[in-house]
Amino acid sequence: MEKRLTRTDYLIATLTIFMLVCVLGAFFIGFKIGKDRTDKQWQQVATQEAKANSQIQSYDQQQLALFYHSIYIPYKNFQSKWFQTEDELGRNSQTVNSANAVKDLVKLADSIQKELQDKSMPENSPLLQQASSHYQTSLQSFNKGLQSFVAKANSMPGTDLIHAMSVDAQLQEAKKSALTAQKEYYTSIVKWQQSNNPKAASKSLDSTKKISFEEWNTSNIHMKNEYIATLMLQSGSYSEYLPHDMTARIDELLAKGEMQNLGISDVPAAVQLLNGTNAVRTDYFTKLKAKYAQETLPNVPFFQ
Repeated sequence: MEKRLTRTDYLIATLTIFMLVCVLGAFFIGFKIGKDRTDKQWQQVATQEAKANSQIQSYDQQQLALFYHSIYIPYKNFQSKWFQTEDELGRNSQTVNSANAVKDLVKLADSIQKELQDKSMPENSPLLQQASSHYQTSLQSFNKGLQSFVAKANSMPGTDLIHAMSVDAQLQEAKKSALTAQKEYYTSIVKWQQSNNPKAASKSLDSTKKISFEEWNTSNIHMKNEYIATLMLQSGSYSEYLPHDMTARIDELLAKGEMQNLGISDVPAAVQLLNGTNAVRTDYFTKLKAKYAQETLPNVPFFQ
């Protein structure tokens, strides 16, 4: 005869099944909560990595060349016209209409500034972005500053006009912005070299110090160029020559022992002397490029 289950047996069985359901339910709920938390954590990590990757500064040759052709060359066209006009005014040529010459500079600054507005640099190259912005600011300041000279240009001798423009606050700001952009571009080139050879450009020459020729001679060309660009910015040296022209000139004179013969022992003093005597031309680097055969140069036209 079969033994019937008692009410207690039924209750125990029911409780057992209920406990199993609760355990399984708790397991799946815990699994889901854990999965959601893990997914959230991984999502945060992925987001942070994506953000970090987007902020990695990149200065490859393509970007350096893009800046050169789309930003630097248009600005250089204005700069060349500026120095050409200064030269014409300084010679007091009777054929030069000073007012028209200044008007032409205003128009050129305005047209090139508008041209640069349509150009953009990659977000992961902030120095190139800043340099582009500073070149545009320079052109805007040249535009505003030169406009104030249009009406009085013909009533002033050329040399007086040049002097007046050289001390004008707006035009000084224009030059400072351009020199800032130039320094940022050369620093970008240092960053490019560092990405290819970290040891070669692990540090920059300290622009707050008078760098000795001993330290100068142990530095690569890009560190030297950045240092010269910084000195040009600090001194307000708005010149036709480029930083690497000054670098090449200093290296040439050091190799000949001429700096030592003049009793000059640091780079800032050498730059001051060479600027004061107009002893640097725009073609010095090209002339002496063979001496830098061991240097790694980016594929940027002014180094070719």
